[in-house]
Amino acid sequence: MKSTYFGVRLLIVLLFPPAVVQSQKHEQHGEVGTASGMLLRQIWAGPDLGRNYGNNTTPSPDGRYIAFNELISPGHFEVTTGLGIHDVAAGTNRVITKVNADDTGFIGAIAWAPDGQRLAYQWYSWKARRNELRVIKLDGSSMRVYPSDDPLEPIAWTPDAGKILVVVSKHERILFLDLVRYVRSPKTGDGLDRLAWVSEADGSIRTFKTLPARHSEDIQRWPSLSPDGKYIAYSRTQGASQNRDIFVVSDDGERETAVVEHADNYVLGWAPNSKLLFFASDRNETIDVWQIGVVDGKAEGLPQRLKRDIGQVEPMGVNAKGALYYRFGDFLTDSYEATLEPITGKMLSAPKPMGNRFGGSFSSPDWSPDGRWLVHIVLPAAFGHPASGRPPSSFGARPPAKLFILSLETGEEKQIAPQLRGTVVRPRWRPNGKSISVQASGENGREGIFSVDPDTGSVEPLVPGDGSGFRNTGWSVDGNSLVYEKYFAQGGKSHMAVVVRRVDTGEEHQIFLAPYTARPLVSAVSPVTDQVAILADDRLSVTSISGQNTRELLQGNLAEPEWLAEVPGSLAWTRDGRYILFAKTNGDRRELWRIPAEGGQAVFTGLSVAGRNLYFLRSHPDGRRIGFVVGGSRTAEIWAMENFLY
Repeated sequence: MKSTYFGVRLLIVLLFPPAVVQSQKHEQHGEVGTASGMLLRQIWAGPDLGRNYGNNTTPSPDGRYIAFNELISPGHFEVTTGLGIHDVAAGTNRVITKVNADDTGFIGAIAWAPDGQRLAYQWYSWKARRNELRVIKLDGSSMRVYPSDDPLEPIAWTPDAGKILVVVSKHERILFLDLVRYVRSPKTGDGLDRLAWVSEADGSIRTFKTLPARHSEDIQRWPSLSPDGKYIAYSRTQGASQNRDIFVVSDDGERETAVVEHADNYVLGWAPNSKLLFFASDRNETIDVWQIGVVDGKAEGLPQRLKRDIGQVEPMGVNAKGALYYRFGDFLTDSYEATLEPITGKMLSAPKPMGNRFGGSFSSPDWSPDGRWLVHIVLPAAFGHPASGRPPSSFGARPPAKLFILSLETGEEKQIAPQLRGTVVRPRWRPNGKSISVQASGENGREGIFSVDPDTGSVEPLVPGDGSGFRNTGWSVDGNSLVYEKYFAQGGKSHMAVVVRRVDTGEEHQIFLAPYTARPLVSAVSPVTDQVAILADDRLSVTSISGQNTRELLQGNLAEPEWLAEVPGSLAWTRDGRYILFAKTNGDRRELWRIPAEGGQAVFTGLSVAGRNLYFLRSHPDGRRIGFVVGGSRTAEIWAMENFLY
């Protein structure tokens, strides 16, 4: 599967189980054989692959290399990537593009030329603020640049290498920059994507197919070009169904046929002879690999199952030797609580896990004002294709998170508001304890902030989505206003702001506004006063909810961002409103610190985490306990299915 706009996906965001039996076999053996002679072979695995957003990976035609987008400047808002090449036999990586101050940007989708000596890739230039399709040789030489008004996401080259199949992206997408930071790309024109041919000689574009609106929203939306260059297969939903069917369209867009219907299906790739199409389907309850004959763009015969229970995978296509490549991985996050001594701020008890279920996926906890309930979300622990396309997820290839509420008196736990979709995150109790605000996508797929009744699970909109990125929702002490962060474009420039919104009137005002910087924006609302703590550009300050009387508490070294809060949510007030808790980066560790809200010396609490993020800080109503999330453990694996063609 290719990536979303600019080639980044979270895997979140923030932001993603493969088949358990399959994953265990892979980890233990590296190769898995079958009675029929089929071989599953691990190609590449490890945390580096997960960290480098390996869903942009694509194998060379001969299987010797994997192309991917290598992170050059992690931790900055305008993330820069280079085009990397992984040598499968040697297990080594190299970056073939030169990245400098005059040419920074992000690599998206990547496609190999048939001879394996050139690559086409999507590029977004941070400096020029423009989209490009670039072509480069395997040794990094002879780059050709084709500018475009819209993102051009390369899918495949024709057999003669004269044209490149692309998706001209015109619909709104989410751009993920790290675990939870993201912005939305604007949609252009009618918002409908197109299939088009780009001439390798001069970069001219010929559009031949407008894709349906539902296709643009779908989880698996990437076409696959038959090796003879005559047909394109892609999956999309039809009508009101959330199941995906597979269609084959001719290279001129004139003829289109549904070749796989019923159940939920998505394309894996074509056989080298262009007569067989491979796809994944949940028609037998598990997600299996199937094939169907395709002749003259139409289905021939009945589907045949090749491999049972492949799990949730991202397809990477079939190479010239007939090996089917796919990718899956894990993203683990857990919630903990610890006790701090109120006067000294020092940790009194070792952290212990929250809850008894959902290990590896328990996130965003928040205690009710009376301390009797804990609301949290459950994140899918794996990224890859969900078992079903129901519902489409704005996190790309991830099933939606779920909202749960846990009784701390009885231990009873139940899901609430299952109608929420996609980016379900950051639940916050309203001060009166009668409702919970949560950032999510509604039933229409539009993102916003919603109010959830903890007893009935009913949902009402609080803040409608407007294409901006919401983060870190918090309530004013009187419960009448929401405070949240917002990213938006205005006047050709990108901005970040802290916004206060009256929930009864919808009236808004900004209490912080700044251009995008390389540092995240984080805010937290005091539980007892009308003050808001803001961490931006390595400066920690406090202001009123009206935006008046701002005072600075801390300023870090801008060259060495020691006060950098790694992800949104790593900032909180103590329940008495006297102190502010924040996360600090110290080498490879994340540390929890405390500083007086009125100013003074910051104190290390003694809580630190090695090699993982510490975020979503919350204070218990008893004034002693704190809750936090430890996450960021990401691994990924690429496998090839071989010896299955007869």
